[in-house]
Amino acid sequence: MQRNGKTDTLFSNIDTILTNASDGGILMAREVISLRIPKIQVCKSEHVLRTQTPLNREIIIQNRYSSGIIIVLSGHLEFLFENGCIPCKASQAVWVPQGESYRILCHQAAESLVINFHAVAQAPPPSLLGSIDPSKAEAMFRQLNMLLLKTEENYYRLMAVYYELLGAFEEGMVAVDTAERHVTDAETLILAQLSHPQLSCAGIAEQLNLSEVYLRKLFVKRRGMPISKYLLKMRMTHAQRLILEGYSISNTAQEVGYCDIYQFSRAYKNYFGFSPSKQIRK
Repeated sequence: MQRNGKTDTLFSNIDTILTNASDGGILMAREVISLRIPKIQVCKSEHVLRTQTPLNREIIIQNRYSSGIIIVLSGHLEFLFENGCIPCKASQAVWVPQGESYRILCHQAAESLVINFHAVAQAPPPSLLGSIDPSKAEAMFRQLNMLLLKTEENYYRLMAVYYELLGAFEEGMVAVDTAERHVTDAETLILAQLSHPQLSCAGIAEQLNLSEVYLRKLFVKRRGMPISKYLLKMRMTHAQRLILEGYSISNTAQEVGYCDIYQFSRAYKNYFGFSPSKQIRK
């Protein structure tokens, strides 16, 4: 918040007395420091709002005006950023810094609380903040909504509520850089389920709780090939290894997800340039 031409942060003066809006008591700034929240520091308050997002709705945000915390009270939202995505279910929250561009996909009709504010420079990247009791989130939302009616008069009380909210998430903060983990999780599923004939990108995305479109794009970006091509590669290399170990062609076909031995033989020849029977004779 701008006060007397300067930008204040909660930690600028440890002798500042803050009124704790949640219980009417007195909260010293040094006590707030004990919450150990060096990553996000509030410098200016902004509006708060409650949102309803219907199933399958896609929301596109370009160059977010302010930083904010989005608390999902019910439903399931997925936040897609340039470097990864954050699935967010009921009672979880996402931190989004100012200037970020992203998409929100609604996998289950959702109700959310959006707590906007401006943070000091070098705030952390988009992150999953962890879980919070919805009733506690609702209480702090109501406090902020009331205090924001007279921002200047309630400056320190606002800061107390902001930091109380941030403190509730401190232990569970996980950065958004999860793209590689999503890819490796997909690879693990593929290797574990090679014998499933219906294994597909759509099925893998569903198991990982991701959108199929996002997983397809992410796999190409991180592995340089479509996920379908990677699946074929794993099936064929595993099939070759089994044949070399002495498995029959019919058993090998089943092990790598082919119900039809002739379809398997064609796929094998197209991939390696020779049939599995020729592989056995080598």
